[in-house]
Amino acid sequence: MIRYARGTVLQSVISSSKHDCREFCDVPYLEAVAVHNAGDRDDEVVVFAVNRSTEDSLVLECDMRSFGSCDVSEHIVYEDAGIPHSNGNTDTDDGMMRAILGKSSWNVIRIRVDKSEYT
Repeated sequence: MIRYARGTVLQSVISSSKHDCREFCDVPYLEAVAVHNAGDRDDEVVVFAVNRSTEDSLVLECDMRSFGSCDVSEHIVYEDAGIPHSNGNTDTDDGMMRAILGKSSWNVIRIRVDKSEYT
């Protein structure tokens, strides 16, 4: 996964419901970090997101408007079996990225952004 995280880490503001476990209290179900990878022609933003819920899917929304037009190039999902697949459920509309994160999943979402629109 290091090949997807070679740029600048973006500040993320995350709002998530929480749960308690044996060792910790108030553990968020959703954890995410985003990286902006600058390229020669096009750039991409890569979002790494974990859904800790063992019962429910979560919706992840990211405001991408400051990057101009964007589209999802890939959504890799690692689920319980540990075998990755690229059948993630993500779309973009009016500068917003919306992804459905399956229960107990680790996700890599690659979003292509048009460099000419924000530089």
